Amino acid sequence: MNKIDYIFKNKMFVLVLICLIGIILNFSYSNFFVLSNNHKVAEMYVGELSYTININGNNTNFVSIPNGTSDITLLISSKNEIDTKYKLGYIIDNNNSNYSIYYYDDTSYSTPSGSIASSGSKSIKLRITNNSSTTLKFTFKVFGGYDHNDLNSVTLSGGYMQITEVAPAACVFTGNLVAGATYSYGQYTYIYKMYNYYNVDEDSYQLKSLSDDGWSVILTDKDSTAPVTSEICSSINDKPIVSTSAMFANSKTTSIDYGNFDTSNVVDMSCMFCNTSFTDISSLAFDTSKVIDMSYMFYNSKYTDKLLLTYFDTHNVTDMSYMFYGAAASDINVTNFSFYDIVDMSYMFANSTTEFLYFISDIPDGSVLNNMFENCTINTVFVPSPVINSDFTQDITKYPDTMRITVIV
Repeated sequence: MNKIDYIFKNKMFVLVLICLIGIILNFSYSNFFVLSNNHKVAEMYVGELSYTININGNNTNFVSIPNGTSDITLLISSKNEIDTKYKLGYIIDNNNSNYSIYYYDDTSYSTPSGSIASSGSKSIKLRITNNSSTTLKFTFKVFGGYDHNDLNSVTLSGGYMQITEVAPAACVFTGNLVAGATYSYGQYTYIYKMYNYYNVDEDSYQLKSLSDDGWSVILTDKDSTAPVTSEICSSINDKPIVSTSAMFANSKTTSIDYGNFDTSNVVDMSCMFCNTSFTDISSLAFDTSKVIDMSYMFYNSKYTDKLLLTYFDTHNVTDMSYMFYGAAASDINVTNFSFYDIVDMSYMFANSTTEFLYFISDIPDGSVLNNMFENCTINTVFVPSPVINSDFTQDITKYPDTMRITVIV
């Protein structure tokens, strides 16, 4: 009997030992082999999936968005040696809700969720509109899952939100296209067949009709000091921008970047930069070939760097009155200006604190030059001899104590 118990106990010990060994082997095996009917159980032993984010060419996962609309491009790179599913999530500082975020759904870019190959990458373009007056910080994170699982199994955590809305087409108006219709895009407001006329004496705006079939454009938030970086529509529903009158008038922004803004159909640039305080501006190489009115364009502009306007085509301009009145630019270069059709240049440089002024082209006899240099502090005016007609000479010699003429022969 004792012998039987001994044998039985030894067999039980062996069976228990075999079971333990089997459990250990099965546990270890699951680290290296994924069973088709138990993916998720096996995955928990593989480790956390890894991705990197690059925003607009910078290795960072956050971006600061000023007031207005900004486009950003994210490059998501997988550091995994297997194909995976991914979802892009974002959080925003202070839980600010005064914004919108969209993704571009076209063949050039990927969507914010999907599959990504091992060691592969996805380029995602987003459009973010910040409707608040302060800069907003957006932080992004990639959440991953295994490719054989459903995308719905990839969940976001830590307060991160998913980007689900497709960006609407830019510069497309879907309302009733009648005079006075408004369209907002980015940091700008557009008005069809009307424009904002700014009266500098009364410090007031008035809507007036446009004679051309097109839109006017104006900066929406003139009180914001945030940089102006939004894309500007050159046309909306195939109707061009024809007026930039008072576009930045009275704006408190310190920086203006209008990118590739097409001004080839603009006829009115009056008061475009009047009473502005910006210290940084992108190139002023506008296409001004159709512009008729440049009056008050830089009226009381506090920009102190050089105004190099050598790209301006002014052969159609008839009104330059008060164009640089009170302007603070160190130099004003209008050497390529043509004055063939000019009618009014009165008070053009009055009260300007510009140090150097560069002229080249003739000023036709009969042009209105009343008080052209009144109370200005221009140090030197460089002019060619042909420009010295009787009206110009008479006006400029009224102020011999404040400036001198250097004649270019």
